Amino acid sequence: MLNRLKKLLLNTLILMIISFNIGCNDIQVDQIKEQEADNEEDQIISAEDFMAFYDISQEEVPIDYVESFIWEYRLPQKIKQDGVKWGEKAILAYKTGKPMGEDLGSLFHGPISELKLNEYIKNADIILFDFNMRLGNELYSPSKMIIDLKNKMIYFTYKETEKYKESEMCAELSDEDVQRIREELPNHIVEGNGVGSYGVSNEYSFIINMKAADYSTKAFSGDYGDEEHFPGFDEYWKELYRQCFDEEYKLSDND
Repeated sequence: MLNRLKKLLLNTLILMIISFNIGCNDIQVDQIKEQEADNEEDQIISAEDFMAFYDISQEEVPIDYVESFIWEYRLPQKIKQDGVKWGEKAILAYKTGKPMGEDLGSLFHGPISELKLNEYIKNADIILFDFNMRLGNELYSPSKMIIDLKNKMIYFTYKETEKYKESEMCAELSDEDVQRIREELPNHIVEGNGVGSYGVSNEYSFIINMKAADYSTKAFSGDYGDEEHFPGFDEYWKELYRQCFDEEYKLSDND
């Protein structure tokens, strides 16, 4: 009789443990599903979904403009629930001629591409060279060179600017120029030296940001005249500057 009672208690305990584990697993599954839903809601909305949700036609606003609008404002899927009339804002921006896709502060926030640089560069459409020369801890001369491969233009500025097309210098690129840049660029960057992988000096440094047509990104950093990590980088881009702007490259507009 005692053995039967022990066996019954043991079976009851096993059933309780199994039920508890099932309940915990159900909670974990629910939590995972909720987390996945939250992550999906935080994903950038596609231009197609945006236009379908707000009933915007291609005749009203071209899809390329909508895509640039979405990335400029970093609009996620959950805007469908936030009550803001983003569709009307996009239509108004387009009709009033507000430029999109030129804001340097929002162009390079897409996912990091896993492609090798020589493959990634084939679909890159914007390359930003951010040069920052310092004297000690003071910023002496911020300057930027922006290559718009999609629109075949190159820009240069010694000023802090948000819209790259407001740069004080610009020049057109030929199809041959664009192709040569795509082919030559990977030869002047060591793939392993992404941003943050090693330090940059207090005197002079540069950061290279790239965006592809699918808004994926890549970034690299280095020091001026860094022969170990970026052999030939300095002379190559000096020559590109000279060819495009018909003058010698300067570190600063004070030079």
